[in-house]
Amino acid sequence: MSNKENFLFFFKELTGFDEEQQHGSIAVRGSKAPAERVKAADQAVNLTDQGGEKNLSKTVPAVPKTESTGIRAPERAPMQTENGTYITENMKVKGEVISAANIELFGRIDGNVETKGSFVSTGTVVGNVKADSVLLTKNSAVKGDIHSLASVVVEADAVIIGSITAKSVKLDGKVKGNLFVEEMTELTENALISGNIETTCISTSHGSRIRGSIITKLVGNTEDDAEFEIEV
Repeated sequence: MSNKENFLFFFKELTGFDEEQQHGSIAVRGSKAPAERVKAADQAVNLTDQGGEKNLSKTVPAVPKTESTGIRAPERAPMQTENGTYITENMKVKGEVISAANIELFGRIDGNVETKGSFVSTGTVVGNVKADSVLLTKNSAVKGDIHSLASVVVEADAVIIGSITAKSVKLDGKVKGNLFVEEMTELTENALISGNIETTCISTSHGSRIRGSIITKLVGNTEDDAEFEIEV
């Protein structure tokens, strides 16, 4: 058996197809083989004249490369932990988010957020936020009203465009809206408010700025107004 016949026999055993030599190329019987595979098989046969005989090179047929689909697996995905829901920085949620546990946001939510636990954010919310407690860390933002059953803490460079209703508020960021605070309001040195404040007690640090009115009153005291009727 010649070298070429050996190759064809080997090619048949390797691929499971029946081949025949036609005009210097290999045709596959009973199969519509892609032109790339036929061309690769042709290139594998390196015929050189040596003493009138044709030898086969030991080149292995190259497998055509498949094109990339362009689809990438997400780098990070939302995580559901024992402590609640974790939304990563590369996530954008469109729609209402409701949870019975804590929510920690690093990405963006376009919709209202409601949780019976705490809401901690370094990301962005375009919608209202309702939670047991709220913490907005540096550079976070909320465009909507915030309602907390307990405390709201707003760190430096965080921005809120909307009102805040809570039992207590500690503000070191910026708010464009009114504050309705049942107990204590604390404004630290970076606080900036464009709106009115209604609270029981208020504490301000040097550097904080308010453009609006401040109303303080004693909760449950029916004689509150009478105390301000001052005479000389």
